[in-house]
Amino acid sequence: MSFSITFIYNGLPLASKLITQTQPTATVGRNSTNDVVLNPGVISGAHVKFELINGELFLQDLGSTNGTFVNGQRISAGSLVNVIGKTVSLSGQITLNIRSVETDNPPNSIKSTPTLANLGNQILEQLNHKKSVTLGRASSCDVAIDNNLISRNHAKISLFGDKYYIEDLGSMNGTFLNGVRISGRTAMKLTDTIILGRISITLGGKVVDISKEIAIKTVGLVKQFSNGKIGLQECNIEIPSNSLLAVMGPSGCGKSTLLKALNGESPGTKGAVYIGGQELNQYYDYLKMQIGYVPQDDIVHRELTVDESLWYAGKLRLPNFSEEQLSDKINQVLEELNIKHVRSNLVSAISGGQRKRVSIAVEILTDPLILFLDEPTSPLDPQTIEDFLMILKKLSQKGTTVIMVTHKPEDLAYMDQVIFMAEGGYMCYYGKSNEYLSFFGVDDTVKVYSMLVKEQKDRWVRKFNSKPSNQASDSPSAKIHRRTKVDYLSQYYWLTRRYLNIKMNDKWNSLILLAQAPFIALIACLLFSSVSQALMFIMAIAALWLGANNAAREIVSENSIFKRERMFNQGIFPYVFSKVSVLMMFSVVQSILFVGILWCCYNWIKPWSHSYPLNHPIEACVWMMFVSLVATLMGLLLSATVSTAEKVMSLVPLALIPQIMLAGILTKIKTIWIEFPSYLSISRWATEGFNHIQDSITTAQLNIKNIDSLRPGGPTPIIEEDPDSIRVVSAPEFIQKQFTHPKRFGDITGKWELDILMLGVLAVVFFTIIYWAIKRKDTIKING
Repeated sequence: MSFSITFIYNGLPLASKLITQTQPTATVGRNSTNDVVLNPGVISGAHVKFELINGELFLQDLGSTNGTFVNGQRISAGSLVNVIGKTVSLSGQITLNIRSVETDNPPNSIKSTPTLANLGNQILEQLNHKKSVTLGRASSCDVAIDNNLISRNHAKISLFGDKYYIEDLGSMNGTFLNGVRISGRTAMKLTDTIILGRISITLGGKVVDISKEIAIKTVGLVKQFSNGKIGLQECNIEIPSNSLLAVMGPSGCGKSTLLKALNGESPGTKGAVYIGGQELNQYYDYLKMQIGYVPQDDIVHRELTVDESLWYAGKLRLPNFSEEQLSDKINQVLEELNIKHVRSNLVSAISGGQRKRVSIAVEILTDPLILFLDEPTSPLDPQTIEDFLMILKKLSQKGTTVIMVTHKPEDLAYMDQVIFMAEGGYMCYYGKSNEYLSFFGVDDTVKVYSMLVKEQKDRWVRKFNSKPSNQASDSPSAKIHRRTKVDYLSQYYWLTRRYLNIKMNDKWNSLILLAQAPFIALIACLLFSSVSQALMFIMAIAALWLGANNAAREIVSENSIFKRERMFNQGIFPYVFSKVSVLMMFSVVQSILFVGILWCCYNWIKPWSHSYPLNHPIEACVWMMFVSLVATLMGLLLSATVSTAEKVMSLVPLALIPQIMLAGILTKIKTIWIEFPSYLSISRWATEGFNHIQDSITTAQLNIKNIDSLRPGGPTPIIEEDPDSIRVVSAPEFIQKQFTHPKRFGDITGKWELDILMLGVLAVVFFTIIYWAIKRKDTIKING
């Protein structure tokens, strides 16, 4: 017989000690030479000694100042007292929890699930002998835990004075303290919860295998939308682990609302959700890795191959995996989902069923406890559906709880359980999939649907809620906050690589984007015989168009992908900067081509004509890149503020046409009411900047031949440039005369510095609005 002793001070466990046949004695006190060191000042240097004699546990006071108490009575120093079944305290302030255990294993032999219940106490026992304890799967760790999701050397717990610290040792799946992933050495309390893999540990308290808990439990879960409509009425359910569950009901009854409330995409406004026994709000940082979610829209880029899609998903979701580990994991999921033969195919080139499996493959890379699917079988043919459901069945048998929304009654043949929802967000049935017909008293699923609408539903809502387990309960509001630290640099790198890969794979669209610049430049060369104010204007508008057009569809086209990645861990800053970086690569090439063609035209091909040369081509090229950058941010702003690609293409003309009118070239800006909006346009400052770079331009008087044509009924007038009237003027002065321009910017008025400043301000404003537009779509409060 062995005994475990836990020392409790002010309700908190201080330390733990295991007395065994192989280690039958232990001294307790404040001195470091004791087997158990207790720091409170009420403890003497050598306070008490425990001894195991003939299977009985005895205690001996070592002459302590404040005494040792058994059943409330102070014992004499030096006397042996049997403490089995008795209450013991040291100095009247530290109580002892003494219990018998059946193991004589030494504390560093924790290697399997059978010793899991004593894990917290045995870690404390180790800390009594040494100031740091390593935890992991390797036998060389101080405490070895046999669990595949725990790394060989996972974490370390240290004791410095009377303070405890925990540190992750570069584990693949991370170390979580009270549901938040830690990095570096982090202070902790003995009452805090540590999660390694799927093992939840409280030192001196309970140890839980999360995978063996109830998969999902809801308490008073309600979802009310901002317009006041209730999308999900109060529900209280428990979904067992390793099960396959369908959610069914008529259209608009709240099936997807329930799914999103359970997985955290759109949290309930009241109530609580527990996954694996962990509350979704408090433990979201941890639980997001245990949740897989495939919405109705695909969550993979069609321009990537299957292999590339999984590779980038792994790099973003499993940053601690090595190249070899990630490759092995990808091979595993491809094999499980029977899509290994299409791994080199573009996602756009595979069937709908295979594409749905690729989306699932992305989600099960992290070995989730629960997989949510929103109408996965809707676009599939019957044979594909059967194969697909068999794969889901195998996933549930391997330990993943699968919850899917479906409209198809035939899917129920593969389900373990089913939930039926009625109009108004009411739950009418939750139970075994082979018992719902008897519950509703019908012999056909189609008849069930007719009972879940209008007034007919009330009877079944009352019947379901009459069960004690389904009755209402008081519960707190369900608000989810994500508090994990995001590695922005790593995310930016992999998002940029992925986006560049997408563009390179989409060769035709990328070539069309690049071809726009030389096409517009060649038209300009044919149209303008000399470097004039009109050419400066065309350069500005071209830069504006190229930047905005490149970016206008880039956020809205992947809304569903970003939303899912955002739920997991994606930051807005690395996401937007990755877009800007790749799009700027295109802008750089476009600017070089555009300015290069103009320079060849006006400085090489036409030097003998009335042409004035293009000055400072390098500065003009850099300025065009800068204007394109600002325009790219404007395009991303449009993309971030709408919900569909069709809407954003309707907004592009509304954003670009006023830029043409406010540049001050088509006509003079004569009033402050028109000039003030021009301060907010890219085109005005872009055109001024090109004028400052060019410095000098040509102008020409128009010669109207056949003066009789001006009389009513006269012949068609002939208007052409008069070569003799062409003259060189100052480009900056020319553009300044197009505005009323009282000095509103002091001495900087009319200078290139003002153009740079104003475009810089617009860039910052655009980025701020982009961030806000994306952030406001968050249904979870997320930092970054």
